[in-house]
Amino acid sequence: MENNVKYGLGEALGPVDPIDPFGQLSKSEPNKRVLKNRAAAARTSGHLNIAAMGLKEIPEEVLNMYDFDPESEGDWYESVDLIKFIAADNEFESLSDAVFLDVDFNIMDMDENAKGYQFGGLEVLDLHGNMLTTLPKGLRRLQRLRSLNLSHNQLDVEAFEIITEISALTDLKLVNNKLGGSLTSTIGTLSKLEVLDLRENGLTELPNALSDLTTLRILNVAENQLTSIPFEALKALPLVEINAQKNRLRGHLVPASVTRLETLQILNVTSNFLESLSLGETLELPNLQQLSIDANRIKALPNISTWKSLLTLTAEDNAIGSLPEGFLQLENIKVVEFTGNNITTLDEKLSLLENLISFRIANNPLRERKFLTMDTDELKRVLRGRCEPDQPEAEEEDGSVQTEFTLAPESPTTANAWRIKSGGVLDCSSTDLASLDPADLEPFLASSTAIKCLYLHHNCFHSLPVVSLSLLSHTLTDLDFSHNPFSSTPTTPLLTTPLSLPHLQNLTLSSTGLTTLEHLQRHLSAPNLTFLDVSNNRLMGTLPHIRHSYPSLITFLVSDNQIDSLEFDAVCGLQVLDVSNNSISFLPPRLGLLGSEGTAGAGNRNCFRVPRWQVVSKGTEAVLEWLKNRITAEELREWGVVEEEGVN
Repeated sequence: MENNVKYGLGEALGPVDPIDPFGQLSKSEPNKRVLKNRAAAARTSGHLNIAAMGLKEIPEEVLNMYDFDPESEGDWYESVDLIKFIAADNEFESLSDAVFLDVDFNIMDMDENAKGYQFGGLEVLDLHGNMLTTLPKGLRRLQRLRSLNLSHNQLDVEAFEIITEISALTDLKLVNNKLGGSLTSTIGTLSKLEVLDLRENGLTELPNALSDLTTLRILNVAENQLTSIPFEALKALPLVEINAQKNRLRGHLVPASVTRLETLQILNVTSNFLESLSLGETLELPNLQQLSIDANRIKALPNISTWKSLLTLTAEDNAIGSLPEGFLQLENIKVVEFTGNNITTLDEKLSLLENLISFRIANNPLRERKFLTMDTDELKRVLRGRCEPDQPEAEEEDGSVQTEFTLAPESPTTANAWRIKSGGVLDCSSTDLASLDPADLEPFLASSTAIKCLYLHHNCFHSLPVVSLSLLSHTLTDLDFSHNPFSSTPTTPLLTTPLSLPHLQNLTLSSTGLTTLEHLQRHLSAPNLTFLDVSNNRLMGTLPHIRHSYPSLITFLVSDNQIDSLEFDAVCGLQVLDVSNNSISFLPPRLGLLGSEGTAGAGNRNCFRVPRWQVVSKGTEAVLEWLKNRITAEELREWGVVEEEGVN
């Protein structure tokens, strides 16, 4: 600055502008040079972009872009019509009628001294992200305009008086405006429209005139206030995608009169109040690939056997009571979400869906609760083991012919009725068995098919059949004795003699009346046991140190008992622990050191005093974090985990 004064410059230069150090931009019109350059480039490319420049009106540089300029470096014969104009994210509140002339460009005298010629050939106009409340009448004269984006403005339904006169439109976007009430029926005049995006408005009704949009492929009316969708008007359209999530749709989505939507590929009606997808018994959607119906009140789906193209089905947080009819015929299905419904059973043929890579069934009242913690591959593997092998048809016919009149009726013995299913599954459930005779198993021991899974649930056993189980000890991996009248009291112990099952991985003893696991831990040797379900029993006292007996155990389900306390050592090493609906009043802070990636626990519906129920209700991660924050530095040093855990 001193040098400036020395050489007579005084303070005229002032401080240097870091944005414009060479003074190329005028302070009163900072974008003038940029606009001029962009307009010059647009004359030869036909594309003009003046987005996000803080403009309040269309600048003169754009209005005069085709005027003769002796300083222009380009030749006049290189100029082309402007076909694409992007003026998004500015501050336009209105557009002057002088900018978009309300005249017929086909008869307009080009020698007239008027502006607006440059927009006559527009095919793409993007004005999203402004503050427009009205549209200039001249916009209707853009008869070559194919794409119009007016999203994120403040337009109301009166804007359609002008928009619906632009007959060439194929793509119309009016996201997040102030559209309310019924959509005008004049929308049907846009017969070439392919994409209609009306998200985030206040529309309450769609007109039947939508049936006139004979080329419509995508209809997006998400986040409005619609109570129904006029599928009767839409059924003949070539629609590929319908998005109506977050509306107020109620009752039945599709009327009984509509039984087929030929071209539909994506349907999203998430977060509504629907009770069913269709009023009719069948709804054919042969090309549907993605269906999203999360967060509704749907109790059942129609027969979906014709939805052969379906890849993704998400139906989280509904009231669906069973897998929909025809579901097992969907050979292409890949992703299924049924979390938070009322499904109680799973069909074993679910495992035959080879392309299924994700099947979520958490938070359902499944009778076999162990399925809730299984990943898709494990679930399919277990269910596959229960599938019966297909019997040759001719063989069945021969048997019926030979025995129908030649054999006297007889009641087969229990053993004769048993048969090993595919995967080594012997299912003897619900057969009123009170004992298992080793002699009944001997024919299977000579078979080439080993018994890997033995299901004896819903029977009358009072103790484990040690002798019979010992015969299967070298092959048995899955054992289910749930819903039997065990008690495991001193007078009726679950086990009285040692039993070794070296290959056992899964053991289910839920709903058996157990009061203690002492006899099980003392007599059962199962070094490879990874899953133990003793839920819905009468276990009391402290959670047993189960991994002392079964060091490979990672999943321990003890919900719906009377456990009143648990210790860190009893939990350490587990990956899944369910102690919900017990009598636990206190959790030791040291549990917080386990981390959510290690032991996951469900502790809801306990009489917690520490931590409080508000913390418990937030889930495992919140509980562990709360506990971890209650550990003192002295305790950490005492446990020798200060450096390891990195906690002060």
